[in-house]
Parts: sequence; structure tokens; C-alpha cells
Amino acid sequence: MEFKQYIGLGDSISTDDYPGKGLGAISLFYKNNNQMHPRFAGKDLTSLYKSMSLYSLGRDGATSQKVVEEQLPKLPSEDLSTLATITVGGNDIL
Repeated sequence: MEFKQYIGLGDSISTDDYPGKGLGAISLFYKNNNQMHPRFAGKDLTSLYKSMSLYSLGRDGATSQKVVEEQLPKLPSEDLSTLATITVGGNDIL
């Protein structure tokens, strides 16, 4: 299957807020930093799916409820083959 879009949902694990631009889970899964993580070179989504678009909706501090209430309504409306990831749960427990 040729995925056309990647949607990243979730909390700070997904974002670039703490590790820096292009270094959060969503960013690295979409486009690896080959210098920092050479063993994943050529294994990121942009290497596997050349025309894939990215929707990075993860936010620092998100809980399961915030994902449902704030991130899901922002999903793109295009009917395309989609790959999605979600990181959430830690803030629910806290």
C-alpha cells in the first residue's frame, strides 16, 4: 500500500518541543536525521513514500481527552490512504 499522508497525534513524546526542531518522534518517523541516527537512514516515511504529506498534530501536555477533543477535529478531510501514530497516556496517569 502506498500511504499518501502521515498523521501524528499525541503528547510531548511526539513533538519537537524538547529535543529540538526535527527531533521529536513524529518528525523523525517522517524524516530521519541520518547524521544523528544513521542506522535508520532510508527507513523513514519520506524514503518509503515519496509523495507523503505530514500532519503533525501532537501537543505538549496532551491527554487522551485532549487528543479526542482538540486533535481529532483537526484531522485533514482528504480521503487518502493514511498512516497514523499516537503517543498518549503519561499525562493521563499523572
